Amino acid sequence: MQKRKQAPPVVFTPASEAVKVDVYDQNAVKQLLDDVIMTYVLETRGLEEDLTYSNYKLALGGLSCLVAIASHAYPAPFPENAWVLKVCVVSYIVLSVLLQYVAFYMEGNTILATRPTQRGGTNNKKLIKPINVQTYFPKCEEAFIVQVTTTQGKPASHSISSSIGRWFQPDGTFIREAFISDLDQLFTTVEDASD
Repeated sequence: MQKRKQAPPVVFTPASEAVKVDVYDQNAVKQLLDDVIMTYVLETRGLEEDLTYSNYKLALGGLSCLVAIASHAYPAPFPENAWVLKVCVVSYIVLSVLLQYVAFYMEGNTILATRPTQRGGTNNKKLIKPINVQTYFPKCEEAFIVQVTTTQGKPASHSISSSIGRWFQPDGTFIREAFISDLDQLFTTVEDASD
């Protein structure tokens, strides 16, 4: 009997190493840029993630699972438990609709939401307003859009839009420094405008 060849382990490359993607695969490009944005906002800018929408989705999904379990685990046989099945089916539909509402209308294209964050020393603390970061990469387009909106006080929205050719070489190598530089300018503008 032959031993199966094991796949090599997945190795995550540090920020300094070159990352390549197929620039014709929009999902791969968007995923890479979204991941870099989230890492940049949370680690470089030091903002704290707001998990409210994720918690809503987890709670609704958990309740849906409990309803499904209740429909199968009710101790009476079929004709006697028909009313329980009807309640469970209606409840499951309502919970699924609420879950879709949170995902598509409340969360939308938001890849990251932050909470108000205190930054600075003990004497010179600065409150950074919460923001929503949304990204758009329309199908069959080369323009990638990053939009940052403040969600506290008077809403302000700032964005950058550029061809992905600015951030990727023709062979698909990601030019991290160029993308981070553009993010620096965008977030500096957002923080200056929110003062």
